[in-house]
Amino acid sequence: MREFSQNPLLRLRLALLLGVFLVAAGTLGYIAIERMSLLDALFMTVITLSSVGYGEVQPLDVPGQIFTMVLIVGGIGTATWLFATVLETLVSEQTHQVLAQKRMDRVINSLHNHYIVCGYGRIGRQISDGYTQNKIPFLVIERDPERTRELRDMGIPCVEGDAADDAVLVSAGIHRAAALISVTPTDASNTFIVLSARGLRADLFIVSRADAPQNEVKLLRAGASKVISPYTLGARWMAATAINPAVTDFYCRNHPGRPGGVRGARSAGLGGVGLCRSNLRGCPVQAENRGAGGRHAPGNPDQRLFPQSAV
Repeated sequence: MREFSQNPLLRLRLALLLGVFLVAAGTLGYIAIERMSLLDALFMTVITLSSVGYGEVQPLDVPGQIFTMVLIVGGIGTATWLFATVLETLVSEQTHQVLAQKRMDRVINSLHNHYIVCGYGRIGRQISDGYTQNKIPFLVIERDPERTRELRDMGIPCVEGDAADDAVLVSAGIHRAAALISVTPTDASNTFIVLSARGLRADLFIVSRADAPQNEVKLLRAGASKVISPYTLGARWMAATAINPAVTDFYCRNHPGRPGGVRGARSAGLGGVGLCRSNLRGCPVQAENRGAGGRHAPGNPDQRLFPQSAV
């Protein structure tokens, strides 16, 4: 009922259906009461509902006259409602919102291997700006209507709702997503989001924000793949900038929100290939992450890359 009151398109559809019903009922009524042909009954119904007043196709008896009066009253009410609904549909702000949401739903349904950002606060905005600049597919889950309206105005795919709700995560395409990033303001809400996401997908890569250091372990237990404290990371970054500002400036200029590295040497055609023969020559390789095998610094140009590693 709430959706009907907020969606002019549904009201327009109902008004059109009621109009069609009245035409059909009037036609059948004249056929049954006045024994008219199908064309005469349809013609009589149309001129009665439209109040044109061309005159009767044939003289009406008392039942026919009563039926015509009922049809006129119903037709005038329906025509008035239909006209008002059509006008409302054309100029109503609700109509534009419904159409915009339909377009947004089509965009969301077309996303694959995208990143789901839960929360559009200060950190969520920075993540979204970085992904937008680098044309990385993503969407935002936000429960604040004002922020979701802002996201729609900017053309950023978004889902309004609680990211801890399984239905909201499914509508955001969690089964097609590459990763999920939970950056809501509280550790409690992040924990519930991680639990819900991990329950829906056991193989999903989940990054969560943690404000309190003692909650990092709890988020990992809840199913987060990585837990990052903005305060700890920011402090380390500021400390590194104070010691060597050129390094952090170089990284910010060359990596504005885009994840660096080559993930999966085998898929990139680099598994078992030496550094000197790979297409990474000219790019300084700082380390090779072999997963459970740990991290290894490149010792010599002939060192072979481990399959499925990240460099």
